[in-house]
Amino acid sequence: MFFAIIFDMDGVLVEFRIDYMRLRRDIIDYLVSVGVPRSLLSIEDLVFTTIIKGISFLRRKRHFSKEDILRVLKKCNCIVESYEVKAAMELSVRDDAIETLSFLRSKGVKLALFTMNTIKVVEIFDAKKRFTHLFNVVVARKGTQILKPNRTFLASIVRELGAPVSKTAIVSDSPIDIVPARELGLTTIMISRDPERIRKARPHMLFPDFESFKEYIFSLYSESA
Repeated sequence: MFFAIIFDMDGVLVEFRIDYMRLRRDIIDYLVSVGVPRSLLSIEDLVFTTIIKGISFLRRKRHFSKEDILRVLKKCNCIVESYEVKAAMELSVRDDAIETLSFLRSKGVKLALFTMNTIKVVEIFDAKKRFTHLFNVVVARKGTQILKPNRTFLASIVRELGAPVSKTAIVSDSPIDIVPARELGLTTIMISRDPERIRKARPHMLFPDFESFKEYIFSLYSESA
């Protein structure tokens, strides 16, 4: 039984599909255009890892002011958000996710939504099918803020929920969430069929799809009624 559950949005509550390779290329091309050496950047890195590398390089350049750095960050965020918004317009929240969240709320479980997408993207999903009202806490990206992987942000969510770590779980399809959550002491629940992701994450509990996770939740809380 969990006092609180933190849900990742992408890949768990919604099937969010972005052409990440194209997005990474666009970010790299832009950073190169403002003076970052292409050799410093890799198409294999996560988008925000690439942005961090680029900004770190630019900060060491004497003629780059704080205003210049903010301008570059703003442009990077615009590029990322354009991809996110386009993907969000084509998708909506899963019906069984709404059902599961509603069921958990009815059992008194506190819920948090934790996503690397911007609040604008969350609002687009919410306009299609209201779901944010089911969460006690919603944490979304502001600009190029780095939320994941970040154990500090997870710890702040747990505190805001007023939940003991030992009674809090996180549900995600990515090692980026699972690894820091496990280090923090949360119960980690992974929804994935990807052997490599599973190997990297080493979750406490594993489900191949949301349907099987839903069955577990309904069984767990129905038995305790």
